[in-house]
Amino acid sequence: MERNKSRRLIRAAFQNVYKEYGEYLEGYDFVFVARGRTRYKKSYDLEQVMVKHLKKGNIIPS
Repeated sequence: MERNKSRRLIRAAFQNVYKEYGEYLEGYDFVFVARGRTRYKKSYDLEQVMVKHLKKGNIIPS
């Protein structure tokens, strides 16, 4: 059950990131790994982390 909550949070966060940066994300496959504390975070917090790492990887513009 907790794993499913983490999965839903990650999925919701990525959907929001995709709405904003979808044109840059085409052609990529992503794997997000949930840590133990992921289930206690809000999807907005996960979005910020995703965007930070996508920028760091030069996938989306800074």
